[in-house]
Amino acid sequence: MEKQILEKIPDSRLRAYVVWVPVLRAGPFESTARDESGRVADPRATQFLDPEGQLSKAYASVLHLPRYLPAWDVYFVFGPEAHWADGQGSDQPPTPTYWMHQLGRSAPAELTLNADQLARVVSGILSRPKQ
Repeated sequence: MEKQILEKIPDSRLRAYVVWVPVLRAGPFESTARDESGRVADPRATQFLDPEGQLSKAYASVLHLPRYLPAWDVYFVFGPEAHWADGQGSDQPPTPTYWMHQLGRSAPAELTLNADQLARVVSGILSRPKQ
């Protein structure tokens, strides 16, 4: 599915950051992530490992997910105005401009992943005039 979304948006300005987190425990984390990384073989994608799941825990709070559920299998969209912590004591990541998920009933049904809808949102952000 990830590859399909990127293929829908050929714009070279698009960047994708894939963060692999150990949620399912289907084997050794690093080797499983390495094996699955080919699913997102787009030159605009950069992939990271988060063996402790710190980012998924932080985003669970940002998205107001149930306490037991990390933010995984989620797709975030950020506009150019998004910035990470500026060193002023906030360790909370930026709120996505838009997001979708594959979390089932644990997250809003209207945000269940739809590649066409996600592509429309991203394309809309990319088409905005530079400020």
